[in-house]
Amino acid sequence: MIAVVIASLGRPDVVGRAVRELEKQTRLPDYLVLSVCEERDLPSDLLDFGQKPKFPTRPLYGKRGLTAQRNRAITFLQAETTIMALPSGVVVFFDDDFIMSGDWLEVLEREMMANPGVVGYTGLVLADGAALEGYNADAALAILSGGKPVLAATDWRMRSGETESLYGCNMAIRSWALQDVQFDEALIMYGWLEDFDFSVRLSRKGALQRSPFLAGVHLGWKAGRGSGAAMGYAQVANPVYLFRKRTMSLRQATKYACKNFAANVIRSVQPERFLDRRGRLYGNILAFRDLLLDRIEPSRIAEINSHRSAPARSS
Repeated sequence: MIAVVIASLGRPDVVGRAVRELEKQTRLPDYLVLSVCEERDLPSDLLDFGQKPKFPTRPLYGKRGLTAQRNRAITFLQAETTIMALPSGVVVFFDDDFIMSGDWLEVLEREMMANPGVVGYTGLVLADGAALEGYNADAALAILSGGKPVLAATDWRMRSGETESLYGCNMAIRSWALQDVQFDEALIMYGWLEDFDFSVRLSRKGALQRSPFLAGVHLGWKAGRGSGAAMGYAQVANPVYLFRKRTMSLRQATKYACKNFAANVIRSVQPERFLDRRGRLYGNILAFRDLLLDRIEPSRIAEINSHRSAPARSS
């Protein structure tokens, strides 16, 4: 059995499109959980059941934050369904702006059955709009129909085979592994690097695999995100937190923090119109200051976002 979890905030139209794309799958999910914060995060037709999906669908409401919202879905599945107790149970986490190939779930089921030693799968991202302006759904479908990657072959998302980290926009996990491995809620809001931390802990239970047969496009839409300053703070604070937690090496943490800081310094001169580079740079500087003062924590991101999110929603 396969349960799909989609966490979202403030993007009801995007959620609606994600549900309709799931309805096109050659193998439908056995259950869909939409983990949001309030009713207005969902399209009205889902709430009214005017266009009821082809599979059982449950909206969940509660605390904001990607990690908290995904954990809320896991807790619900454990308490209210049989999927988590089945040896063959699988939980798939999709971002609301990830469009998968039409046979994604069917292929996943075959891969899971053929490879019992693999505890988690992530797919081949043919194009990723997260660091770009983003793709619209029509462009994504055209890329999927062509089947040719947009990213360079050297990009880590293009490498098939065993991997150290699943990519958060499309992850499939054997349900039994989620009994004691969940997402770290200290990584608040959009939970940057939550997939890396989760993958390191999950890998202690079995192999992690990137499959070239699980194709998709990450649209990378920016609406509904926090401020650039909050993201900039996370770019430094989250690697430091994961290093202290020992799920990330010092080399990896330094690379993540310094690479993003350098990019923000260089590009703040002529920022991309779709990224708040100057806001991110400001957040970087705040984080480095807090690091020197030995008070850096991911929890500070919420305070920074509340002060600076009003003018700029794109990050």
